[in-house]
Amino acid sequence: MTATHHQHPDHIRIAQVGQAVGRLLDAIAASADYQRDGIVTYQSAPNGRWQAGTHTCGTGTINTARSGGFVTIQVTGRTTQGLALTQAGLRLARARQARRLVKVLEGEVTTLAAITAHPRQDQCKTVTVEATVIALEEKESDKTGKLWAILTLEDAGATGDAWIHSRGYERLKGTFTAGDRVRVTAPLQWKPSGRLVLHVQGFRKVDA
Repeated sequence: MTATHHQHPDHIRIAQVGQAVGRLLDAIAASADYQRDGIVTYQSAPNGRWQAGTHTCGTGTINTARSGGFVTIQVTGRTTQGLALTQAGLRLARARQARRLVKVLEGEVTTLAAITAHPRQDQCKTVTVEATVIALEEKESDKTGKLWAILTLEDAGATGDAWIHSRGYERLKGTFTAGDRVRVTAPLQWKPSGRLVLHVQGFRKVDA
């Protein structure tokens, strides 16, 4: 997750990499597995490609990212490999994300009521929501022991959960509390129960 500031997006400096490498870094950084455990497992896919979630890329893209010093590769089997960002890769992914999120956080805001009125629609679509934190529950990762948090958000009678994974929660812990008005940017996810979950990518308190 990237902490976002009021910096014009055109002023965020980003190293030049190919589009495929950039998308790989973006996908790893945005992965809930990476935010929770620091690694993303890619499975072999047809035609020499690799896949994790909805992201696919070629072996050449992974090797280019590794040779450029942006990722490390942990081979976990003949058909799987674990990818992690180096410090350079993480900085680049955060800069790319910050440029996008500055535009989104300062752009159009939707409501929980509008989203929950059409459950299970727009799965994985990234939205920005302004709502009130009505509950905060800290969790401990089974793999890393680090804390992450589930926020219950409410606005105009509609509710949803916002998950802040450990890498983001380390920076945000103590900066907000129940009752605060916040603005969250996240892709939509619907649980089988129909509950809305937002895996937080951008987060800031709304000025009183």
